[in-house]
Amino acid sequence: MSKLLTYGLYLLALALPLQTRYIFSYGQLNNGPWSYGDISLYGLDLLLLILLVIALINRRGAKIIWPKYLAWLIVLIIASILSIAIAPDPYLASFTLVKILLGLGLFWLLLSQPYNRLKFWLWFLTGSCLQAIVGIWQFLIQGNPANKWLGLSAHSAKTLGTSVIETIRPDGLGERWLRAYGTLDHPNILGGLLVISLLLSVILLIKIQQQNLKQKKLYTYLLLGYSIIMSAGLFFTFSRTAWLALIIGWLILIMQYYKQWRLWLWPLIIVAVVTSYLMWPFHYLALSRLDETQRLEMKSLDERSDYRQQSQQMLNQSWLTGVGLGNYGLVARKLDKQQISYWYQPVHNTYLLIFVETGILSILAVLLLLAGLFFYSRQQVSPYLPILLAWLVLMSLDHWWWSLHYGQLLWWLILALLVNSLHLNHK
Repeated sequence: MSKLLTYGLYLLALALPLQTRYIFSYGQLNNGPWSYGDISLYGLDLLLLILLVIALINRRGAKIIWPKYLAWLIVLIIASILSIAIAPDPYLASFTLVKILLGLGLFWLLLSQPYNRLKFWLWFLTGSCLQAIVGIWQFLIQGNPANKWLGLSAHSAKTLGTSVIETIRPDGLGERWLRAYGTLDHPNILGGLLVISLLLSVILLIKIQQQNLKQKKLYTYLLLGYSIIMSAGLFFTFSRTAWLALIIGWLILIMQYYKQWRLWLWPLIIVAVVTSYLMWPFHYLALSRLDETQRLEMKSLDERSDYRQQSQQMLNQSWLTGVGLGNYGLVARKLDKQQISYWYQPVHNTYLLIFVETGILSILAVLLLLAGLFFYSRQQVSPYLPILLAWLVLMSLDHWWWSLHYGQLLWWLILALLVNSLHLNHK
């Protein structure tokens, strides 16, 4: 049973980004599709449920880690449960709560079960690398067919609603370029995954160099190879939030290890060389993403501003209890009924989204939890501090960490990584 659980965890780490699911009912707003209202069961959920059952049956070797600052998770869960009572759609709120509890189950598994943590995170990085390869392929062929078994949606730069870059080529012709998605819902999600994975690969590389492992050379070459592929994949997402988070993470990492510069020099050279090589033919695309006067960039900024104003209106009415877990879009429609269905997105800030949906107690719990992580990371000079700060930046600039299935699982996964790093000796 223990081996089955261990290999199941490795499989989960590898398959985490796959979006294979069965949709029981499709969300709709204003007579159009609204994906945030979909009720579905993911293949990964089934795997996670099986692993939870195995872990509960086989308690041999289990050791629960529960530092004091994790008590704020109880407050977050209770506030989320209470918000269901005032939600316009209690069914959707209850379904969202189930997804959060599944993520909590993943968190418990990673903190309580005996497994080789280095191997687990290597499998996780392998999954991230595969996502980068899919993203590179999507960009190079400028599209991809749908595949229900991989949970891969069809993407084309010609399709409205697809994340693209509109720009003017050096020869003066206008064009649209598809951004890299991987199998995920948006290029920013792939970008966030690759930022966390790149920083994790460097940190693992540093830790491996400091240890006497039999497979030291194999792991070193593997992680350097992953860094090359993930750097290219990150570039092709053209995600500004991901680029910013990576820069901040790298700066923190360099500050922490400035006396041991030989440990991180090669990964930094790899990221710099790959980025410079790709900038040569595609610099005008990257510059277009940084130009706020471009049509799509102005549209994106305007929409973000609209969502912030909406969230402020909701907070003015329901700052104490929130508007209901998973119900942000439904309440947004009450404030503005004239928009097309896919316009009703959550505010692009995870902290603000948690506040709006579940009230003041939830956001205080999350902030105090993260503050506890930051305090102990600084106190113990945790090597994972760069990941924590990059994660905080990513959450401040997007909503998918709370609003989407994959984001919630990745949220709990990163939280487990950080807590483990502070309270366990790694194998």
